[in-house]
Amino acid sequence: CVLFFSHLLSLSGIDDEKVIYDTDNRKDVYELDPTDPFRILAEKSIVALVSKGSYGTANSYGNYNFLNPGVLSNSRRLGAVRNLCSDQKFIYDPAVAFCSGTLIAPDRVVTAGHCVNSADCSSKSVMFNYYITGHNSDGYPTFPNITAEDIYHCKSVYSVLQGTWDYAVIHLDRTVNLTRHTPVNITTVGASIAVGTSIAMIGCPSGIPFKIDTGGQVTNSRTSALDYFEATTDSFAGNSGSGVFTSDLVQVGILVRGATDYDTSDNCTRVHTILNCVSNCGEDISYAYVTANVTDCKSNTECSGNTTCDRTCSVDATNCTGFCAVPSASPTQSPSQTSSKTASVTKTASRTASPSVTPSITPSTSVSPSITASSSETSSNSPTASPSPSMLFGGCATQGGARM
Repeated sequence: CVLFFSHLLSLSGIDDEKVIYDTDNRKDVYELDPTDPFRILAEKSIVALVSKGSYGTANSYGNYNFLNPGVLSNSRRLGAVRNLCSDQKFIYDPAVAFCSGTLIAPDRVVTAGHCVNSADCSSKSVMFNYYITGHNSDGYPTFPNITAEDIYHCKSVYSVLQGTWDYAVIHLDRTVNLTRHTPVNITTVGASIAVGTSIAMIGCPSGIPFKIDTGGQVTNSRTSALDYFEATTDSFAGNSGSGVFTSDLVQVGILVRGATDYDTSDNCTRVHTILNCVSNCGEDISYAYVTANVTDCKSNTECSGNTTCDRTCSVDATNCTGFCAVPSASPTQSPSQTSSKTASVTKTASRTASPSVTPSITPSTSVSPSITASSSETSSNSPTASPSPSMLFGGCATQGGARM
């Protein structure tokens, strides 16, 4: 999905990159101590979103070897994909993911709403074990085994992409092997995160294997809106959907938007660095509490309050599950996702590593989160009305081939 990546971006008109704040804090999983809790999160709970089938077929030992140096084309490595200068990090890393995600239940992954919707759910897969264990003598990265128990498919999706609201919950085609993979703790409370709070992010910057950034800080809580907060995470295209965690390992956010990250000079590109981002600046991170309140259902009796069970089951209608949602709410006007930022940083509309996964949405129904925005928000990024994010509900359609 990332072959001819830069060319595809220019054709689409989508600038979906991010940026380094002060120092590049991205680290490979193997660089952290084996007992480090964030390393364990990366190994057990983080996923890469990839096109279904892009990983090929398993060999006779049951392993997918598409990342091996003799198999993966050099044109799919970050240095070639981004035309990186030779002094840049991660040039030999494969760039095969278009978004990132986090396991929050045995059959649920949270990601960004612009990464997947009901129209393309059946062509998307999630992949565990997409992390680097070291490098061989030629400098190419090595990986743990990736087997069928590390690859799952999108069965249905609850996707939100409306104004500043951007998040999704993917229902996997089967329960994960819990001896290999572990759901994270995710916040269920709609409370703001204090400015200055230290956070960590794990995901796939520019589509490359999981990187851990523990150097981020919250710069804007957007307390009155609680739709997203801003922080100085070192994030790039492909980090969309990345889990953002506090020091107690609770997922509090989902990375969705940010600033341009690459500069071109000397006929090659280098990461763009922004210095002294302290207040009302940084990357946009959706509050995660809204995803924790998504409820499965097979009938209206399983839904509470004024919600009903929205199920679209073209196949296997008996076992297909849907999501409880408010059926009749309509979204109100929200600001554009592109807005001016402090320190001359301009946000862009999406953070995928492939333009084809950014949906053009015609909402089928909508629902308001449990905490709505207030028009009294003073930030220039704040909504002018209380937004009700529109929802897209994925059914149990047959799973087709890879779309990219």
